[in-house]
Amino acid sequence: MEKFISGGFIENHGNKNYRTFHLRHELVKKNKWFSSEYSIGEDEVLPLTMTTSKAILEIPGVKNLSIKPYELSIEKAEAFTWKELMPQIILAMSKYLPANYA
Repeated sequence: MEKFISGGFIENHGNKNYRTFHLRHELVKKNKWFSSEYSIGEDEVLPLTMTTSKAILEIPGVKNLSIKPYELSIEKAEAFTWKELMPQIILAMSKYLPANYA
């Protein structure tokens, strides 16, 4: 696990195409989730989270995004590397989420 903004952290998974960002504030209503792949749960996502999610999904190479109350998980396309995607993801998160969110 690597440290992230303001005390959160990034979890690497066995599948190299997935990463989870563990945040300190709620992103969706309790016990709810959202997945861009299935387009369900959108009404449960808090407004700043939806803006951030849309910005992340517009990044070339981001394949899917799912959100749980304190987690944002991203799946990248096989042809892209985390090294090239991470700066854009971090920028989108820091641009739309308040500094104390992450």
